[in-house]
Amino acid sequence: MKKNIIQSILVFPLSSLMLVISGFIAVEHSLAATNACYWMENYSGKFNWVPAGWASSKENCYALDSCDGGLGQSGGGCYKWATDAQAARQPWFSCYWMENTSGQFNWVPAGWAPSKTDCYALDSCDGGLGQSGGGCYKWALSPSSNREPWH
Repeated sequence: MKKNIIQSILVFPLSSLMLVISGFIAVEHSLAATNACYWMENYSGKFNWVPAGWASSKENCYALDSCDGGLGQSGGGCYKWATDAQAARQPWFSCYWMENTSGQFNWVPAGWAPSKTDCYALDSCDGGLGQSGGGCYKWALSPSSNREPWH
């Protein structure tokens, strides 16, 4: 009986500690995976990537970029969409698939179609080649963005 009480006293704090640690790990992981827009500052002479809080969406960031295929609305500034300032830029456009297994019909990343050509080949809903056998695919800036024309 005394042994069970001691075990209970030890197990509860250890379980609580593990729960707290797993919470910190989850928060750290979710923060690390957050994408944001970064601007290459040029006022210090060091040309560092810094957060561009004024471009809060991938679409806004793309519109401002003048260096890597964006729309150039900044008039010459370099912008990138990335997980942090030191990370490599993510491609502006990606392939998205309309998932239909959850019943929600959401656009999700289609990593198996890394190029516009691959995405076009799979699309069966908007003028693609239909090689997916019925799946809807789009080439877009984000899941919520309008599709880019295939041609």
